Parts: sequence; C-alpha cells; structure tokens
Amino acid sequence: MSFYSVSQKSKNSMSFLTLDDLIERISSEPKIKDRQAYYNSMHQIWTATTEYMKKQIAYGRGVGFRPLGFYVFESVADASAPKGTRKELRFIVDRTTFTKHNLRPSRDIANDIESGSVFERFPGLSPINFSTIGSSIGRTGPECKRAVDRILATFLELAADDIDLDLDMGVAKMRVKDKNARIAFNKIKYEVDLTKTMSASAMSTAPK
Repeated sequence: MSFYSVSQKSKNSMSFLTLDDLIERISSEPKIKDRQAYYNSMHQIWTATTEYMKKQIAYGRGVGFRPLGFYVFESVADASAPKGTRKELRFIVDRTTFTKHNLRPSRDIANDIESGSVFERFPGLSPINFSTIGSSIGRTGPECKRAVDRILATFLELAADDIDLDLDMGVAKMRVKDKNARIAFNKIKYEVDLTKTMSASAMSTAPK
C-alpha cells in the first residue's frame, strides 16, 4: 500500500498524520539504507530543536521557525501589570510560505505586518541556532538544519495536498485540516517576568 493511500485513509477516518508519520515517510525513501537509524536520527534532531526553542522562549526570546513562521512576544494591555502591559507569546506564519502552499491561517496566527519585516517589528527575534542544537546531541549544525528543513517541507507538501496533519513543535502544536491552519500552545514555564519591559539585549541572554 502506498503512503498516499494510507494518508487518504487517515483523512477519511478523521484522523491526522503526526510527526511520526512524516519521519516514517521520509525514512521509507529507497535511498535510505538503514531506515531505523535514519528514523531515530530525525527524531533526535527534531526533539533537540523543539527543546532549544522552548528554552529560548522560556527566557522571553522570540525564535524564527522558518519556513513555517515565527514565535514572537507582543505587548498586550494588562491592568494588573506594573506598567499596564505584558508580553504575550504569539505565533505568526510566514506569509510567503502559506500563500505558496494555499494554506489558510486562523486569524490569530495570520501575518498582519503590512510594512517592514517581522524581525524589525519584534526586536530580539532571532533565527534558530542549529550549531547550538547540534553540539547538544553530537551532530553538526548543517546536519540538524537539513533534517528539520526536510520535515517541515514534507509537512507543507502534504498540507498542500489537502492531507490533515498535527505537528508537535514543542512550544505549540500546529493542526492543519482542509488546508486551514491553527495553533494550540502547550504550557510554558517562563524564567522571566513578562510584565516587565524586555529590551532586545535582555532577551538575547537566554542560555544555549
């Protein structure tokens, strides 16, 4: 049975493909000699990447998780906060990616930035440091980046083919159903006070 027929069966039964399914699909390619080792390697790299993002975000630092989007901290009104505002975590999709794959983000994750870049609007936002991730698990940065890029590319390809998916990104889960995407955040234990103003320099002190 082909993977596509399995995917279509999952869709018809109202279930969703998960990270395990994505990695299994990639590992099943003919060029992969040791599929189990490759599968385990992809899982290890993905887990290390999500742990890296959770740690950065716990210290109030935004992370670019492209080509999907960006974890950012946005100021929102909070009467109980000392200065009347607090930082709130938000995920913003990469508009180019979602347009290319004909995916529709929910309103809360839509990219509504009309001018400038996401990095200009949210000081302290930085791309993922794959070298740091690689060193934590005895792998190279480029190796980690290739693995994560491949998983995300497979996720987007299947979503564009109208396959329903659940992607656990550690900090949050992205669900795509009928090409409609939404985010559900997991519980996060912050190591900084989000009711205090955080400068770009202060946000860059998250441990590696």
